[in-house]
Amino acid sequence: MKNFILIFALIFGLTTISFAQQGKWIVELSSMCNAQQDSRIDTMENYWIYHNYIREAEIAFFIRNDIDSCLYYYGKAFDCFSYNFVNDLVNAAQIAYHSQKPYKPYLYKALRYGLKSWHLEQIALFKTTAIVSELRKFETTSEYKKIRASYVNTIDYDYLGWTYDLIINEMVSRRSDPENYKTHIQTLLIDFIEHVEKKGFPGSRLIGIDGKYAFSEIGKPELDLYNRVKKFEVLCEQYGGQKMCYGTNDKDLASTQVPLFLWHYDCSFYYLQDMIMREIGKGNLHPREMALWADVIYLERGHEEISPFCENATGEKGTFRMIWNCDRNYGEHACPDEQSDELRKKYAIPPLVVDQEKVKYEKKYGFRLFWGFFNCL
Repeated sequence: MKNFILIFALIFGLTTISFAQQGKWIVELSSMCNAQQDSRIDTMENYWIYHNYIREAEIAFFIRNDIDSCLYYYGKAFDCFSYNFVNDLVNAAQIAYHSQKPYKPYLYKALRYGLKSWHLEQIALFKTTAIVSELRKFETTSEYKKIRASYVNTIDYDYLGWTYDLIINEMVSRRSDPENYKTHIQTLLIDFIEHVEKKGFPGSRLIGIDGKYAFSEIGKPELDLYNRVKKFEVLCEQYGGQKMCYGTNDKDLASTQVPLFLWHYDCSFYYLQDMIMREIGKGNLHPREMALWADVIYLERGHEEISPFCENATGEKGTFRMIWNCDRNYGEHACPDEQSDELRKKYAIPPLVVDQEKVKYEKKYGFRLFWGFFNCL
């Protein structure tokens, strides 16, 4: 009965509870999940299950308008897995707030994965409410500082620094030595594979979400990306009389450096598919990021023609259409909706109509539902 009451309260309860109180509820719910499902420990950390829960939650809300089922599936994903993708938590909070359901538990838990109050300032739905100011006030408390310190301690800073050097190396080569770029990026890819096999994919789970001052938080500002790129003039340009250099994408609630590297390498999905599938299962990579790289090969060439850059590449035929919502028209390169939806279902991604509904909610209600590199999340 107690477990039922907790779930009922999370879905139907009042929204006036403080962030600290919401946090205690989350801990108790997570403990409940672990206690009930110890016999399923092997499947609990299979993140293909997590992403299918998120898929079902989005289908429930954006297609069936079933908020209770939506929050049920979000609860299954968030409470039964040790890592949650912060963009999923923030999207759940927006849906819950819009539906007049408790939303603070999602925001409180998102703090564990790097969320800050200023991230919420990017969301028009929250901008005119007290949510941002309340969270900003919470950030001054000792409890928040403990949460933030715990998040910082999860970051593999050696690995983060390596990813910074990887993208700098790739971009310098791309801009200053285009004739030898293909050979150079293939060399970088070999090094990348070796690191992933040893440590896992360097995504948000292992190296945190993008943060301009990530290294500053551990007292090493000289190692922040914006300081590393200053010595590479090719990575800096003049805009309106100001020198602007390549940097992090802090608004995106994701780690975007490696996705950019794999975006530049047309065939990344096809050469790394098996490794990518494993890393998604481990929770180190989001399937929507994978789908974006799979689309790259077709974007400029038609959905049945593989780039000549990709010798002997094999993989899925067709496009997932992951960036259609970002002012990028696939045009004749897009495969039919049914084919895209079959691909999306296979990789635990909601159908196209869900993304179309998300865009409507963004325009009509002020949601922000697309995050990450190229807004693919």
